[in-house]
Amino acid sequence: MRRNAAALVLLAACSTTRSNDGDVGRAPSAFELGCTARRGVITTVTGEALDAKMGAVLLDGDEITYVKDLDYWPIDQLNKRHSLRGCLGTRQLPVAEELPGGIITQGVGGDGIAAELERAP
Repeated sequence: MRRNAAALVLLAACSTTRSNDGDVGRAPSAFELGCTARRGVITTVTGEALDAKMGAVLLDGDEITYVKDLDYWPIDQLNKRHSLRGCLGTRQLPVAEELPGGIITQGVGGDGIAAELERAP
């Protein structure tokens, strides 16, 4: 009996989803399952739409989130506040390095890990 109860609890947990946005009680979509498999989280990111050297971003205070597969914002959306729902994960950016002779390559400081949002379909 205990094993059956545990199996029912596990089945219930696997058949519904809960995101940061509070959706509860429906089966997860393929997009959501893929996000979970990539260790991402389904959420909504809000910020000012800006163009950066490595792609379109949402800037909220000092938090920068890259928007996956968006190189730049359409002119009518640039510098406006947007909320995008999707899978929040990370992106590896090129890291600047110093070459012999004092030449510094283009890239970012630190470890080059940045937040990236893949928009939900």
